[in-house]
Amino acid sequence: MPDLGATPSHSLDDFANELSESEQERLRGMRSRRRRQVYLSGHRLLRRALDQFEPAWRANGDIEHMEGRPPQFGGNGEAPLAFNISHSGNTVGCAISRTGPVGFDLEIPTRPRQLLELAREYFAPAEYQRLRGLDPPALAEHFYQLWTLKESRLKARCGELLDGGMRQELVPATAVGGLAWYSYGFCFQEGFGALTVPEPLSEPIGSHQWLQTEGRWRAQSLPTSFFAPPDLVS
Repeated sequence: MPDLGATPSHSLDDFANELSESEQERLRGMRSRRRRQVYLSGHRLLRRALDQFEPAWRANGDIEHMEGRPPQFGGNGEAPLAFNISHSGNTVGCAISRTGPVGFDLEIPTRPRQLLELAREYFAPAEYQRLRGLDPPALAEHFYQLWTLKESRLKARCGELLDGGMRQELVPATAVGGLAWYSYGFCFQEGFGALTVPEPLSEPIGSHQWLQTEGRWRAQSLPTSFFAPPDLVS
């Protein structure tokens, strides 16, 4: 998860030539310099991660970004890789899956927000009531944990508002078999993140941070918490 502020703009502009035709088409439609920087940073990070952890990926296809869809692997073989990109503030990250769709979300709190107002509008009533009883530090932690979980579930389903969408209640639970989606929340130094996949994790989430100034990856394990709708795990 590199810092956008530490990435020279000329370096990103040079990278634009490595994008696929569909990615370049999306990039040309972005008028904001900031949006272009975020897009290029995320797609360069994704390629670095694929080169590091799936070095043969380029032989099987390229990254495609069609209108109205998230970026996808346009591979020719069976069981293509799945991935998802997220950014918040000056941080960009990506998740890669070999076993099916993946939803990934990051939130870096950088400014004050009316968290209870947002929770009342977007969360399940029971979640809103639980948040109301928390002091400000705990409120922020629990709010962003829920927000990233819900966003990751939407992204895993390509934005389909199934099962109540953002209003679907989620609670901490023990992973059980037979669920359609498995959602895991985690914290890191700068903020909060979540991952949603169609199968339970068999090992801890491995986080690899790209150190821009050193040109290398730094690995760490992130403790995760599993969340699910209460009616499916009770």
